[in-house]
Amino acid sequence: NGGLGNGGDVFIGGNLNVAGTPNFGAQTATGSDMVLTGTLEVQNVTAATSATAGSVKFAGGLAIANNIWMAGPIRVQEAAPTVSDSTTTGSIVTDGGLGVLLDTFIGGKAEVTGNIKTLANLEVTGTSTLTGIATVIDTTESASTTTGSLIASGGLGVVKKAYIGSDASIAGAASITGVTSIAASTVATNTTSGSLIN
Repeated sequence: NGGLGNGGDVFIGGNLNVAGTPNFGAQTATGSDMVLTGTLEVQNVTAATSATAGSVKFAGGLAIANNIWMAGPIRVQEAAPTVSDSTTTGSIVTDGGLGVLLDTFIGGKAEVTGNIKTLANLEVTGTSTLTGIATVIDTTESASTTTGSLIASGGLGVVKKAYIGSDASIAGAASITGVTSIAASTVATNTTSGSLIN
């Protein structure tokens, strides 16, 4: 009914069943696999600053069958950082999605094989290159240089044809170096009517 105190080594050839809380202090427990059916609590509060410092240290990998809840930041620091060039490579690989509540900063390029959907504004400070078709589904009419579905603070360069389905207003001079075709066939009855009015 009392306790057991031993100043030397203890070897147990069979199982060791502990009904209470085991306290190893600063000692090292070695041997075969250890199976815990209850909760493992580590009261040491050493912050992790590397792969060899922290409250819990593993020389090998860590396999977890359920959720992980972290109250602090997570940092992956490899000796040689793995560059991601697919969904199965990189320092962090997940089979599911990724949900981020706050801002995300990516120091390298971001490659997306599927669609990108933004629920708010999209701000791009660098040069954007699109290899596919860019479609703007907003239908805002343009009444000035600051209104419309597509607004550019600078000029617009188009290598091939441009088709405008409604009116085109030009506030400055228009310079045409090629042939101009007017498909309208309105008959002029005065100086303010006809296919071309000057």
